[in-house]
Amino acid sequence: MTRAITRCGRCGAKNRADWRECLRCRHVLAESNQAAAAPSGRMRWSWMAGSVVVSGIVAALAFPGRAPVASVAPVAEVPVEAEARFDAPSEPAPAPVEAVLTPITREDFARAGEAAYAHGQMSVALSAFEGAVAAFPGDADAENNLGQLLSRLGRGSEAIPHLERAAAAEPDKWSYRFNLARARGIAGDWAGAVADYRVAATMFPDDHVTLFNLGRALQKTGDHAASIEPLERAATLSPDEPSVLLLLAASYERLSRLPDAAQAYRSFLDRAPRAAEAPAIRARISRLEGVGRPDGEAAATLAPQG
Repeated sequence: MTRAITRCGRCGAKNRADWRECLRCRHVLAESNQAAAAPSGRMRWSWMAGSVVVSGIVAALAFPGRAPVASVAPVAEVPVEAEARFDAPSEPAPAPVEAVLTPITREDFARAGEAAYAHGQMSVALSAFEGAVAAFPGDADAENNLGQLLSRLGRGSEAIPHLERAAAAEPDKWSYRFNLARARGIAGDWAGAVADYRVAATMFPDDHVTLFNLGRALQKTGDHAASIEPLERAATLSPDEPSVLLLLAASYERLSRLPDAAQAYRSFLDRAPRAAEAPAIRARISRLEGVGRPDGEAAATLAPQG
């Protein structure tokens, strides 16, 4: 019997519909399913509500003692591959509203930042997340939220200290370690990214995105031999994600495992026969299969991919 599959409203991971929590981020799936017909998760706040909170942030920072303590989930503990789900709507945001002097909680800051991000207001989102860190120093979620946004803005070096503090505060939380690894990669510290992706992989060994990113980071360091194992596992765990096969084929070529590379390319075409890369990949397979034949090209002339 085929089981129904649903996607987590927070991180986008696939789960069985009868599971209570997301395997990746532990988000309650019942809430995700209820949100499917409406804006997902904590994005349900209207821009007007978010504007009220953002307008009140200045007052809250001026009187930090008034801010009550409340727990808050991270803004989006998701890898870069899933971030398209947070694209801003096309409609324009309403005009800003007057400031409302009310106590601001961590949840208020987070929701205001998310609402601003969803509407493409990056400077407003950044102010909200910076405000949360200033008002609640040492809060792991606040540090993670700010680090995540800085990473998405391409400011990996600035994101790293915030994500390091989040990971240090909760060293067993996979998402914080994953986000830190990704920020290191954005900053060009691929050796550091490898180390943190390895830690994340021990926390969540069957997450294909972690393994995909670990393999890619290893390739960036030039260690194609070490990249094979995580990429092969990622390809097995994610039959609906063919892009990992292109990375795997590139590492096989670097290691002169040309039959394996050709097979990886064929597997990609089996999964994505109409992909934009398909014609070039078919030509690549022909070149790989021609190596060593009397009428083929010499192996030394076949430049490896990746």
